[in-house]
Amino acid sequence: MLSLSTFRDRNAMQAAAVYVRLQEKILVRETLRALYERQDHLDELPYQVEEMKRQQEERKQEEERRRVLNEAMRRKALEPRVLLSVPVDLPGGVTRNLTVHEGEELEALAAQFVRNHSLAAAAVKTLVDAVKEKMPEEEPIVYAFPFLDPYGVKRVVAVYSAQNVSNVTQEACIAYNVSDSFDDEDCANLVAVSEAAYEKRMKLQVKLYLPVTLPDGRSVKFEVREGDHHDLMGFVATRATVYRIPDGFVYGVANEIHKRLPPEVASLPVNLPGRNLQLSIRQGDNIEEAVTAFCELYDLPLENVPQLRQSVMQKLNPGVGFVAKGKPMQ
Repeated sequence: MLSLSTFRDRNAMQAAAVYVRLQEKILVRETLRALYERQDHLDELPYQVEEMKRQQEERKQEEERRRVLNEAMRRKALEPRVLLSVPVDLPGGVTRNLTVHEGEELEALAAQFVRNHSLAAAAVKTLVDAVKEKMPEEEPIVYAFPFLDPYGVKRVVAVYSAQNVSNVTQEACIAYNVSDSFDDEDCANLVAVSEAAYEKRMKLQVKLYLPVTLPDGRSVKFEVREGDHHDLMGFVATRATVYRIPDGFVYGVANEIHKRLPPEVASLPVNLPGRNLQLSIRQGDNIEEAVTAFCELYDLPLENVPQLRQSVMQKLNPGVGFVAKGKPMQ
């Protein structure tokens, strides 16, 4: 005869067996449902594979397109551009073009053309005058930002009137191998620094426009702003790099700008890391304002203003026997 405890144990075992069977049925049902769904979508797999292949191919084509565009942009940046091509009628009814590239010496180019085609020596001046007459005048460079490319070569971001500084700087990133894409971090950093420098320059007052005829025959205008006179040689040299004109041309332009500005009444050498400047005070300048503007322009702490002001005033008053330590103006 079974005891009550034995009966209870058998009921528990049956309940457990029923639970296990129920779970098995649920598992079988879910497995079948998953298999049926997978079977229903089997026909879609080839299309998914094809879509992945298509996307991969599009990415490859985009990378190749970008590579080709980048190479073209880099070649364009390195090669002097054609400024003008003038047809010249030669004896015998033949026409040949005199082509001028930026940075070339126009008179030497014309002289070589005359020699090559056995023309009279007087034709050199005629050719030079004809080229200068037809040469379009360029917009002034309003901003020139020098930087070193990844190979240590000095490059310049040059913005002409009506150009966008962000776009020009992005193009420089590609042209000078800073990056392969506008979205790269290195390019974004260069754009940010360039935009900040541009905004600072645009706030400076234009002091004069100097018209200059370059050796290649171009007529350009040097836009001189407040502060450029502290480093005229550097100011002109940066633009000479953009125009591809020889270094020997720099001094003459810098000297001409110097002569057209108000007379210099005091000059003070200021040594910056990797750069030597002359704090130049011109006739009519407010000394405090001029020194403050100098510090702001070249990122010197403004706490240097009082001492620099005192040094300038000592230059302007050579007879004084004592110079007190400078203090900020009240």
